[in-house]
Amino acid sequence: SKKHILVFPFPAQVHINPLLQFSKRLSSKGLKVTLITTTSVSNSMHIHSGGSNSIQIESIHDGFNSGELGDNIHSHLNHFITVVSQNLIELAEKHRNSSDPPIVLVYDAIMPWCLDVAQRLGIPGAAFFTQMCGVCAIYYHQSEGNLKVRSSMEFDLLSMPVMEIGDLPSLIPDCDLYPSFLSLMVN
Repeated sequence: SKKHILVFPFPAQVHINPLLQFSKRLSSKGLKVTLITTTSVSNSMHIHSGGSNSIQIESIHDGFNSGELGDNIHSHLNHFITVVSQNLIELAEKHRNSSDPPIVLVYDAIMPWCLDVAQRLGIPGAAFFTQMCGVCAIYYHQSEGNLKVRSSMEFDLLSMPVMEIGDLPSLIPDCDLYPSFLSLMVN
């Protein structure tokens, strides 16, 4: 049997593409890879795994219809976590009973609750950071209150060059606009 890796990106293009590329790399090394997406985005995906090393793509239901976003983003995220956790467990259980049971769950780092899912399944979980290290550092310094604004146009962080406000992730300058998403990114 082949070593089987489950890969679960956050269902947004900027998160799917890095994990898809990683999945292709794993597959090219002879590993069996199942890329997991949610049904609300799977219909719009056009993935070409290329070559003879294919990636299996499976969808799990996230509790929402395509394009649906509730009025309360915080409750939307909580619903997403609850429904997806259960459906991810069910999918992994299905594969556990196959000839190639999964040996690890690689998940997008902005979904730390996936580690709990992996532990419930009795397999290791590995966080994959889809964003650049500098972006993660900015979120970290924001959460610690260490983001020092030098003027209305510049800020600096320890061991990083002076940057302009436009260099910040869009959630930082307007942190009150989407507090649930900022919390998701920072945590």
